[in-house]
Amino acid sequence: MNNISDCPTDIVCTEIFVSLTFSPKDINNQPITLDSFYAQNLDNGNTYSTENNDFAQENSYIVVTDAQIGEINKAGTNIRFIGLKGDEIVVQQDFMIGHDCCHVIPLNGPFDGQ
Repeated sequence: MNNISDCPTDIVCTEIFVSLTFSPKDINNQPITLDSFYAQNLDNGNTYSTENNDFAQENSYIVVTDAQIGEINKAGTNIRFIGLKGDEIVVQQDFMIGHDCCHVIPLNGPFDGQ
C-alpha cells in the first residue's frame, strides 16, 4: 500500500507540523481571494477542509497538513484543490503529495515556496 503503516516504528521525527500551501493567481498573475476552499483526495474521495492558521499568508490556502498523512501514499497521492467565490468554483488545481514517514511532502504542483 505504501502508506504510513509501512514506515518503521522506531523512526524519529521532528515536532513541527507541516502544512502545504498554495497561492492561486489569475491569468494576470494577480492573487485570487477565495471565500472558501477544500481539497479532495482523488485516490480515496475524501475531502479536507482545513482552516488557515495565523501563520498563513494572505491569499495562501492550505492544501493538506500532517493531519492527513495517514491517507497519503508515500510515493504520491493525487489531491485536487478547489477554491470558491460564493458558490462558484473559480480555482481547480491538482497536486501530487507524498510523505517521508514523518511529514507530508510536495511532489508536484505549484506549492508555495517551491
